[in-house]
Amino acid sequence: MDALTILDRKRRGGRLGREELAFMVGGYQRGEIPDYQMAALLMAVAIHELDVDEASHLTAVLVASGRRLDLSGVPGPVLTRRSTGGAGEKLDLIVAPLVAALGVAFPVIAVPGIVGHTEGSAEKLAVIPGLRTELAEPELIAVLREVGTVVARQPAGIVAVDHALFELRRLTASLKTTGLTTCSILSKKFAEGADGLVLDVKTGDPRAGMRPLLEAEGMARFMVEVGRRFGRRMVALVTELSQPLGRGIGLLPELREVLLTLQGQGPDDVTELAIETAAQAVALAGRVAEIGQARDLSARALKDGSALARFRAMVARQGGEGRVVDDPGLLGVAPVRELLRAETDGVVSAIGLDAVERATLLLGAGREAAVARVDPRAGLMLHAKVGDAVRRGEPLAEVHAESSERAGLGLVALRDAYVIGHDRPAPRPLVHRVVQ
Repeated sequence: MDALTILDRKRRGGRLGREELAFMVGGYQRGEIPDYQMAALLMAVAIHELDVDEASHLTAVLVASGRRLDLSGVPGPVLTRRSTGGAGEKLDLIVAPLVAALGVAFPVIAVPGIVGHTEGSAEKLAVIPGLRTELAEPELIAVLREVGTVVARQPAGIVAVDHALFELRRLTASLKTTGLTTCSILSKKFAEGADGLVLDVKTGDPRAGMRPLLEAEGMARFMVEVGRRFGRRMVALVTELSQPLGRGIGLLPELREVLLTLQGQGPDDVTELAIETAAQAVALAGRVAEIGQARDLSARALKDGSALARFRAMVARQGGEGRVVDDPGLLGVAPVRELLRAETDGVVSAIGLDAVERATLLLGAGREAAVARVDPRAGLMLHAKVGDAVRRGEPLAEVHAESSERAGLGLVALRDAYVIGHDRPAPRPLVHRVVQ
């Protein structure tokens, strides 16, 4: 077996077996396969895609590349969630305590933020003073057993080769591929000990880098099928992301919105999607006979404070300052806050996700390089969303930054995001499909 033969087979559209994929991944991990040959394989896969068999093989190879988290001591099933991401993606921090309040173990084990994106769940939660997300494995398991949920950074050594492969994909324009994305996501979640997974596959405007609906639905079905081959409980939601989810973007703005939602005061879209996601998790765990009952239970746990109480318990168990859970104002604010105002009367017809992402990075709330510092207080709040009527001079959004210079750069980029028209666009459903 040699790399050139394997590369040539995939270049011509052939299928690869587990042994061939293990040869390439293992050789790359040991330093025997150079970057350029692994990059060539990733590009060939991006062009010809993996079928379900190949994706299952590669997922197994990736899981075997590192250590595994043993959650067998946690009363199961242990479920978790994974989203394909997007502006304002903060749902893990709401769904986890909500599902835990309904008696299902639901850890959030997060990898660090990546270049060109805002940070992940662990970084958001770590804004709370004193809170620890770097937990040794015994403590991580203990918190999960005691509270029903935990938010922690991924322990070292899980799917050890994935980060290097992700960087190669990023540098070779191979990120937007169904097969490789599936293998990366599922291998990490399976190695983290999950018995089941609620997936959230985003759909939206392809001009903003989003998958169109049919492609997103196909990806959801693909991921569910691969997961089932590993004996996991699987469900996937195909959800709309034609504008940011909620109103806050950035570590502190998103954490504030998480707390408001757990207090029953969150934005409608965040609340709706949190309840639906939690309901699917509870149904997947077999706790209810039908999904309508699961939705009712999830809505009640959010309304009666059960989910907030579980979040509060998690924060305390991980060493965080518990007072901020009930009084988010204690978290402080960025030193510079400036408003973006409407230049004309009309209706918000679109909010460009690419411009929002650019504004977020310019404000300091995202990672522009692997070693870049992220300002935990930076970000933005959207006052007007798609379909809202605005008058000239009214605020569209507010940017938060550590300096006037950064705030100014963010305002310029954010102005490009807003499209003001005359007609209210037709509303789009938040959840398009549920794939089981």
